[in-house]
Order: sequence, then C-alpha cells, then structure tokens
Amino acid sequence: MLSRAATSLALLGRHLERADHLARILGVHVALALDRTDEPGPDFWVRFMELAGWPNSDTGRREQAIEMVVAGTLGPSVRASVASARLAAQAVRPSLPTELYEQVNALHWRVQEAVAQPDLYPFLMDVQMSIRLVDGLLEDTMFHDEARDFVRLGKFIERAANVTRVVTQKSAELADSPEDALEWTAVLKCCFAFESYQARYGGGVTADRVIECGLLEDTMFHDEARDFVRLGKFIERAANVTRVVTQKSAELADSPEDALEWTAVLKCCFAFESYQARYGGGVTADRVIECLLLEDSLPRSARFATSTALEAVARIEGKARRSKPLRLLVQLNGLYRDANTQSILQSPLEFDAECRGLLRQLELALRETYFHPSKVPAAVTGEEGRGMPQQQQQVMA
Repeated sequence: MLSRAATSLALLGRHLERADHLARILGVHVALALDRTDEPGPDFWVRFMELAGWPNSDTGRREQAIEMVVAGTLGPSVRASVASARLAAQAVRPSLPTELYEQVNALHWRVQEAVAQPDLYPFLMDVQMSIRLVDGLLEDTMFHDEARDFVRLGKFIERAANVTRVVTQKSAELADSPEDALEWTAVLKCCFAFESYQARYGGGVTADRVIECGLLEDTMFHDEARDFVRLGKFIERAANVTRVVTQKSAELADSPEDALEWTAVLKCCFAFESYQARYGGGVTADRVIECLLLEDSLPRSARFATSTALEAVARIEGKARRSKPLRLLVQLNGLYRDANTQSILQSPLEFDAECRGLLRQLELALRETYFHPSKVPAAVTGEEGRGMPQQQQQVMA
C-alpha cells in the first residue's frame, strides 16, 4: 500500500475518534456543571479546555468553551476534526465502501450547517451516533486487510491518548478528594464506559476502579454477553449467505455467466464493492462463490461468519470444556474452509443441505448447552430457527 494512502486511512480513524471524543466530553461537562451542588467557577471551564486539547486557553465561560470545542479553528474542535476526517476519506475514496464514505460526507455537511446555532445535545448525540455507524460499516463491510488496519491504527492510538489524558488529568485534579463520585462518574462517561463499569464493578464509583476500567478495559467488556450476541448474529449470517449463493447457483446452472444476476447476489449480501475492490475483471459465478462463501477476511462471507461464531463459543467455553456446539462449529467452519468453488457450482443444493443440517444440529445443541430448558419460550419458526429461543432468558453458568 502507498504511504499516502496509509497516512490518509490512519488520519480518517484518528480524526473521527477525536470528533467523537470531543463531542462526548463536552456533553458530559455541560451536564456535570448542572449536576454540581456548587456553581462551577472559571477554573472548571479552563480545566475542561485543557482536557479538550486547548492547554493555553484562559476561557472561563461556558458559552465560549462550547463555541471553541464545537467550531474553533485554533485548536481541536468537532467541526475541524470531522472536516479533516472527510478530507482523509476523499483521498482514499476507492478504498472505502460507498456507504461509509457517504456517512462521513453527510456528517461533515450536518456539522457545517449546525455549528452556527447548534441545539447542543441533539447535535453532540448526532455526531457520536454517526461515528458509531461509520465504525460499524468499517467492521462489517470492509475486508479485514491493510486498509481497515490502518484506520483502526489511527483510531486506537487516538483513543489511548484521549482516555489516558482524561483519567490522569482528573486523577491530578481530584488528588485531595479521590472519593468525589460525581467527578469520577463524569470521567467514565467521557470515556463511554459508565454502563460497562456498573456491569463489572459492585458498589460505588471509586478512583482506583475508574483508573482500572478506563486504562485497562475497552468500551464494552469482551465477555459472554457480547459473545452470545455475536454468536447469534454470525450463525444467522452464515445461513443467509449460504442460502442466497447456493440457490442462485442452482437457478443459474445453465447460465453461470449471468453477470447481472450475480451482481444482485453480491448486493444482497452487502458485498458488491468489496468484491470489486478484491477481484479484477467482471462478475463471475466462481468468484462470487469464492468471495461470499470461502473468503476468510470479508465480514459478509459465510466462512468469516462461522469462524467468528466459533471464536465466540471458544471464549464462552474457556479451556476447560469441549462442548457439542464447539464441535459442531469446528465441523461447520471446516466445511467452508475445505470447500472449493467448482464442487459448489456442480452441487450447490447439496452443499446448502449439508450446511443446513449442521446448522439445525447447532441450534439444538446451543439450546441444550446454554439456554435453560425451563426458561425457554416457544422457538422461532423456520428450519434453522427450530430450537433457538426467541429470547435468551437465562444462561447456564
């Protein structure tokens, strides 16, 4: 990859993370100023501006601090960060999915239009949620290759710097009152970690636990709760993608070079632009099958989905057990790993039937292993859904 492209991708991740951080800490400190029992003096906003990356600012008024962090030009601001992210995205436009680029572009124009007289809380929330959407598109539509890695590199280096600054600066400020729960709660909210903290730690908010949570953990704990969500998501994706591809293979058996139909298959699986980025030439049946069923670095592919589901169950199980769901997922993942495009083209419905059979066994095994039978309501209708509870009521330890 060219160094200019790598630089732009890293800057895209960095500036989006900075815009998200600035929007969040501004909203938290405006709320904190209202929640305090005493009226915050000028020092409160001077310290906030230092936290936001304006170390030499003598701003002591709320309105001025908001204006500078939202739209200032002499230091970090939401508007400047989003504009820089858009500029970086424009420089690597061919490397990005259309949906991701359009989301960055739309956010840029909304920020430009809103900074004159922003309705502050909706404005800040829109910035944060839009960046969450970009993050989701990055993780769920791009190949997990160098381009994605450079975006993540910029993002997480920026996050490490921001979280460390928030926690260490607040630690210094509160050295004489380390049990100020209101201030430490604000620190957690600045780092998008308040609810994760509550879920992990019993008791109140204390300085030592906030430091541990803010510096040593990510936004959402990578625990069983997250793994079960990903397990359900990627099992469903594997089934859906396999069904679409194999049924189209059977339908188009007499006209395998029907590019229009195979392009529709790619679009059904949210993978058309990823296909174009990876494969030269036109759209052909064998390449679509390889891309959607056998590719291990594309998040929309069936193989990636089964591999991710396998990783989730492996984390849930730990090293002590080798459960039936784990064994079945190893078998299912191996089916995609060992398959080839020609065998699938020759017998697409047989391949689909084999996958469906394993998926049905897997759904039943998941129910028997993880979902308490006495707490499971009626099953979801549909072949792959039989045995999967509509709502997980209780997970067996």
